[in-house]
This record gives sequence, structure tokens and C-alpha cells, in this order.
Amino acid sequence: MITTWSQAQTGGAPVLFRGIPVGQVFHNPLYIRGKANDDFYFEAQKRKGREGVRAPTPGETMTLFYTPPCRMRAVAPTGPMLTRFDGDPRCSMVTQWIFDRFSLLDLGHTTQKHQQAFWSQADPRPDGKVLVIGRGGADALLPSLLKPLNTRIAVLPIPRKGPKPAAALLATLKQAGVRLYRTDRQGTLSLTTDGQNMQVKTGG
Repeated sequence: MITTWSQAQTGGAPVLFRGIPVGQVFHNPLYIRGKANDDFYFEAQKRKGREGVRAPTPGETMTLFYTPPCRMRAVAPTGPMLTRFDGDPRCSMVTQWIFDRFSLLDLGHTTQKHQQAFWSQADPRPDGKVLVIGRGGADALLPSLLKPLNTRIAVLPIPRKGPKPAAALLATLKQAGVRLYRTDRQGTLSLTTDGQNMQVKTGG
């Protein structure tokens, strides 16, 4: 899944084609031109064909397996967002992952302005008991989303050596009573669920 057309994602993606079986490639419809992106796109189409490489429509739900049901739903960018944020590399694809009563919302690299836009346009609005925040900046999360999303756990996938999360972001999560996991401090995170309960394993 290519949530943003950044070289950090597309530059190494061709290696995945050679190392693991890839059934379907989903990408952000807000395409950003660049050599790494073009190389990846054409390589993906060569390997998977046009039907195997596509941008999901907002609201579209794809079933990954049926028993028990596990689904992925595309939330953003919506049609109006494609025009408003044309050329904006931070306007990520936002996806919701649903497994029985468990739900995870991945905000990608979106900022508050993107989140405000998709929240006003998403139908139905997503749930996100687990929220993945792709950046640690002060504008990486719209605080008003936490309550309607029913967020209980937040994950910050940030590098050990790099900018630290903004104090304002950490304060927002703490004030909302959200349990935070950070890869820069806790290493690899593994979330395991049976659809009802969830366990988080850290380290590595």
C-alpha cells in the first residue's frame, strides 16, 4: 500500500516485489510525479497488470478474509481533497482496518487541515480505537477527532534518531487519556487481537 508518493515508500517498494508475494497494490490517487514514483508505478503495472494496481475509492471496503471478517476501508483523500490538496505530499491515503469489534485508523502523514477535510466528508465516519499517527509534529493530529473515534491507543511510528514528537501532540494524547506507544522508545510494536481484546508487544 502506497499511502503517500514519497521516495521513502516508493524507493524501496520494488524490493518487496522480489521478496514477498504481493496480490494487490493500492495507491494514493493524489499522484506526485518523480523518477522513483514513476519507476515504481510502471514496475508495479508490469508485474500486476492494470487491474492489480489501483487507487481505492473513498468509502470502498475490501474484504481481506471472511472468517472472522477482516476488512480495509479507504477513507481519504476524498474527491474534493484531490483538488484542494493537489501536489501536497502530506495528503496521505487514510485507511481503516476492521476486524470484528477491533478498528484501527491509519492517518498516514496527514496534518490537521487534511483530517478536518476528510472528517467533514467521510460517510460513514470511521472508528479508530487504535490510531496510527504517521508524524510527530504539532499539526499531526486534530484533537477533536479523539473522542468521536473512540481512540484508546495511539501509535507513533517514528525513527529513533530524528525529530522527537511535539510537546503539544503528547499533551493532547495524555489529556484525552490515550495510551501512547512510540517506536523511537519502544522499538518494534506488535498488535494482536481476536476481534474483542487486544495485546501490544514492544521491543526489538
